[in-house]
Amino acid sequence: GKNVDTIAFWEAPDPMETLMFVTSKGDQLLQVWKYPFKNNQQKPLRHRSFGRKTQVNGVVIDQQKNLMYVTVSKPVSSVIVFSLPDLAFVREIIRGEKNLRKEPGIDLLFHKNGETHALVTSDEIVYVYNAETGAFLNEFEPKMSIETVLTDEFYNVIYLPDENKNKGIFAYNPDWTPYKKNGKNVFGDKRIFQSDGEGILLYTIFDSEGKDSGAGLIVAADQKKKMTDFEFFDRKSWQHLGTLRLRGVSNTDGIASTQQAMPDYPMGLFVAINDDKSTAGIGWDKIFAATGLVGVNE
Repeated sequence: GKNVDTIAFWEAPDPMETLMFVTSKGDQLLQVWKYPFKNNQQKPLRHRSFGRKTQVNGVVIDQQKNLMYVTVSKPVSSVIVFSLPDLAFVREIIRGEKNLRKEPGIDLLFHKNGETHALVTSDEIVYVYNAETGAFLNEFEPKMSIETVLTDEFYNVIYLPDENKNKGIFAYNPDWTPYKKNGKNVFGDKRIFQSDGEGILLYTIFDSEGKDSGAGLIVAADQKKKMTDFEFFDRKSWQHLGTLRLRGVSNTDGIASTQQAMPDYPMGLFVAINDDKSTAGIGWDKIFAATGLVGVNE
């Protein structure tokens, strides 16, 4: 692909059928990779909305409903919804109603009332839409440059990494009031982030019944040109736990994770964009062994 950016996994009932999607901005398509991913690229996904002058940038999966949401940049900004695993067109949201700029990101917020909201970024604005009806609901300007957004359903919180000024990761309630811990709604600062705050993901720790315990990790990419720093934070306290580097991986945009057990990856897989050209992956079991985060998976 040309200028690859964002990654998402669809966890198939049969782990051998799991798919990894990578947006490719330079050639207006979505790459499709099937387990074991390396050397197993499938036919890329193209759509009439992925026009020659647009950029296919953001992607997120609704695992419960087997739907995939893909953001398309200006000049005709849109969010395209596909079914999984057949990749059939389902519906289109926005369709030029808003200017999503060059690099729109997206995540989904699942409300207790059953509604699903699509949070779509546009440089310094987050637009909120009903993901099922396409109805515009709200917009928020956080007074900083943003591309990626992450939601945490357990705590009902929205995370926005500051993309340009190394201010850290900001937290908000769904009504866009600050979500605070110890009096602050931001964690990570210039001592931790030296470059762009880009990709961000959640690693969940489940209890003995298989339910989200509220514990886990928040991981964010510090987009350094020579070698990316992957900053690890405690999900509960926001404490900075340390920095992970993958040899040869630099200038990272998107990162993603699957915790689905697969033959080569018993605890799932962590993946990251490498310098706009490729996707690098490492098993979570190897990350925990290397970092000494003993017990994080218990």
